[in-house]
Amino acid sequence: MTQVNKTWAIAFKLSAVCGILTLTTACASFVPSIVPDPAPAKTVYRLSASTQDTVVMPSADAIVLRVDRPTVPRPLAGNDITVSPSGDRILSASGAEWAEKVPDLIQGSVLDVFSSRPGIIGVLPVSGARTELRIHLNVRNFEAIYDQGEGSAPLAVVRYTATLANAADRNLIGSYDVRKTERARDNRISEIVRAQDRANAAAINDIADWLLTTDIKTSS
Repeated sequence: MTQVNKTWAIAFKLSAVCGILTLTTACASFVPSIVPDPAPAKTVYRLSASTQDTVVMPSADAIVLRVDRPTVPRPLAGNDITVSPSGDRILSASGAEWAEKVPDLIQGSVLDVFSSRPGIIGVLPVSGARTELRIHLNVRNFEAIYDQGEGSAPLAVVRYTATLANAADRNLIGSYDVRKTERARDNRISEIVRAQDRANAAAINDIADWLLTTDIKTSS
């Protein structure tokens, strides 16, 4: 093979390689990535009672209660902010969640409300404090219901059954059922959370009032 032919052969090979590389690059620009885009971060909400700064000194005759972790239906066991389109279905609001699991959120609210009452001292089970009394909440409802149709401002509904018992033998002393509702100002998730917050605070304050007006000191 002459020198000229070798030169043409090398040039042809280089041209072919460059063509393949160019085609590969062009194809790659049209092939969709198999790595999905990251999902947008959820907006995290918490109940205002969990951040309140009002703490009062308990009175000398304050009742001391162990505040158990509430029992909730399975759809309410996680961090989801739940809504009900028709009252018989539970769905999770997209793009938003509670800062804690719902049972822990409500338990924290109970402790915060009790800390604002001089006649009640609430303690967690893990505190190790010995108490004669324990209170437990059974959560029946903790969702927003679109009772006026989807797209309208929903109704926040909370319903708790509080049971007061002897901490040592669990003998029942009394129970109290409370249901509170608050209409959201509009259909935005932030307004639904505010309505849920108001309903929750009203319900727990009613429970605190019940404890303070019930003769439980001599019941054991």
